[in-house]
Amino acid sequence: MTSRSVSLNSTIKLKVVFNNFKSQPVNPSEVTLVITKPNSEQIVINDGFLNLETGFFVYEFDQTDIAGKYTEEWIAVIDGEEILYDFYFSVYAGGEIKAGQNIIDYNELILITLNSSISDFEGNQLNEDYEFYYCTEFNPFYAPIEMLRVECGTWMNDIPDDTLGLAIHWSSIKADQFTCKKPVGQNYFYARTRFVLFDAAISLFTMPVGAYGSNSKTHKTLGDLSVQNADLDLDIKDLLKEYKEQRDEWMRVINAGGHVTFGQSFGTTFGEKGIKRSDKNLISRQWHDPWNEYYWLPTNNSKYMKPGENKYKSGYTIWNYHYFTTGRLGRGQ
Repeated sequence: MTSRSVSLNSTIKLKVVFNNFKSQPVNPSEVTLVITKPNSEQIVINDGFLNLETGFFVYEFDQTDIAGKYTEEWIAVIDGEEILYDFYFSVYAGGEIKAGQNIIDYNELILITLNSSISDFEGNQLNEDYEFYYCTEFNPFYAPIEMLRVECGTWMNDIPDDTLGLAIHWSSIKADQFTCKKPVGQNYFYARTRFVLFDAAISLFTMPVGAYGSNSKTHKTLGDLSVQNADLDLDIKDLLKEYKEQRDEWMRVINAGGHVTFGQSFGTTFGEKGIKRSDKNLISRQWHDPWNEYYWLPTNNSKYMKPGENKYKSGYTIWNYHYFTTGRLGRGQ
């Protein structure tokens, strides 16, 4: 069904805009609407129009008791001339039957309420309402709840699994947003798990650790930045600093798609001119590999190039074995 169609015995709003020859909205001096039903019955309407603004008229038609095609003919007098225009709308009968669907998706909170009026076969009622809830599977979810508890320790003992799961879920979404390059192997997936753990831990510091009160064994205060209970005495400031440092380092790894390792900078390790460059320098600052080169005499001031290599390097050797240079190429003596 379209906006120009309705169900049987429903009301349809017929809308029209009147313009003059300059396409400017105007109110006609006279307006008549003639509606022809599918059985050729005509209904003439001269009043009851709703003039919402200049040139904009609406009429609510409710005599849709016959299915089929209806013709609406608008007759208006503008600047002394009679203007006619026809429109159409349809009325449909019947319908369709669809199978009911009750699909539970990811990341949903399902609340179940048992009304107090529910009773058993013997007439015993609950007498009060009971509410139960559960969360559907979180997706994405890149770290197990048990690993988060092990990583953070006893300060989150009083935080329920649902809350931990929600924190991990939101940190997992954040990890997806930070991933810029195509992930590479297990290095990325391990880094993603570590990032999610520390980011979720930072988020959970906004949650209360336990009951507040002078007799409570567990409490958290943000004023003096401390968490204490019978088994715990931590400095939140130091703990947050550690978590943030770990989180930021792992974030760089996932941001690079696992192409860097923990603690590695995004900067290049080294760079050299390409072999196609005419000014490529053949003299290197490196030393020859001591495992496959005999270091007999030092050649620190005179570099040499071994056969099969393309760089002059420092090393130890018998002078008459290889080519040397101190600024120009020549044979050792």
